[in-house]
Formats: sequence, C-alpha cells, structure tokens
Amino acid sequence: MIQRIQTLWLSLAVLLCVAAFFFPLAMFGFSYRDISISAIYKLLPVNTAPYQNSPALFALIANCLSGILALVTIFLYKNRRLQMRVLAFAFLFAVMELAVIYFYQLDAGLEEAVTSLYKSTPQAIASAVENARTTWGLASYFPIAQIIFFIFALNGIKKDEALVRSADRLR
Repeated sequence: MIQRIQTLWLSLAVLLCVAAFFFPLAMFGFSYRDISISAIYKLLPVNTAPYQNSPALFALIANCLSGILALVTIFLYKNRRLQMRVLAFAFLFAVMELAVIYFYQLDAGLEEAVTSLYKSTPQAIASAVENARTTWGLASYFPIAQIIFFIFALNGIKKDEALVRSADRLR
C-alpha cells in the first residue's frame, strides 16, 4: 500500500534532494586585496564572479541518484524485499554524498572561488585558501536528514514485512 508511513519518510527524502538544488552547500569568506569577499557554493553553478563556475559534480550525481532511488522505492510497495534493497542503495548514495561534500567538494569549491579572483602566484592562492572562513550552508545538512529518513523508512518496511509474515502464519 502506498499510504504507509515509509512513503512519508521517502517523500521527505525526495523533497530534500530537490531542495538541495536551491540552497547553498557553503559560504566562503576571504580577503582579496584587503577587501572582504564572500562566495556561495551550491550543487549547480552560480554564474557570478567570484562564485563557482562548475557544478559540485560528485555531490550532484550522488544527490540525484539518491533522490531517484527514493522515489522508485515508494512505488515498490508490492515487493518489500526489493524495496529494502533499492532503499539500501539510496542510503549508500546519501552516505557517499555526505562524504563527498564534507571531505572533498567544499575544498574544491573554495579553491575555485579563490582561484577565479587571484590571477597571481600559487602562494597567494594557498594563503587565501588557508585564511578563508567556511560557513556550512543548509543543503550540506540535507544528506544527514535523508539518511535518518531512510532509516525510518526501512523500519516501516520491516514492520510491514513482519505483519505480512505473521498473517501468513495464521492462514
């Protein structure tokens, strides 16, 4: 049945995947020639200097796959075992997105923002990157919420499976 509680959790996870396109992953603050500059880093590029010119590719792919798999999982309610397997892959992609954002992608975004301004020596770029302030954006917390929603959905699917098995024993 589509009106189960796991549908709510999976729908919330899909909504977070979509919302991640509209909120920033991080905001960077650094100085350029004694001027304080801030840059926004999102999943999709922002075409205003000194902002990003390229997408956060790995995080974008993981976010899209996680959302698509969560959406597909909603409609697999007749086959709960397959639903759990697809949900496990969605969970895996959400964990990968979280790891990519926190361990790789934000550093690449900061470096890109600084490099787009500094057309000088690598030492100046490195010192600007080291002295930059990073503020986490709202979208950087979405994969954590997705993981929690996936766990809640998995528990709901397991309860449904246990209910069906107990009903089968009574027949």
